[in-house]
Amino acid sequence: MNIQTTKQIRIEDYLHALGHLPVRQCGANLWYRSPLREETDASFKVNTELEKWYDFGIGKGGNILALAAELYRSEDVAYLLKRIG
Repeated sequence: MNIQTTKQIRIEDYLHALGHLPVRQCGANLWYRSPLREETDASFKVNTELEKWYDFGIGKGGNILALAAELYRSEDVAYLLKRIG
């Protein structure tokens, strides 16, 4: 898997594969309980049109690679591509 192929994966599909489902939907935004930390209220947003995520609790966001970097606490792109694949 390469970076271009990985960026075509929908973030919502990736989260679903990891067992995370949205709590609610508001237009193009899906709201989740953060996969990056424990929380009771949904403060993790995925914009399905832009394919970007943002976690309001930690003040970070980005594309699927940035999400994997947070999930797996690594900046090693080859490692992240393997984990996403």
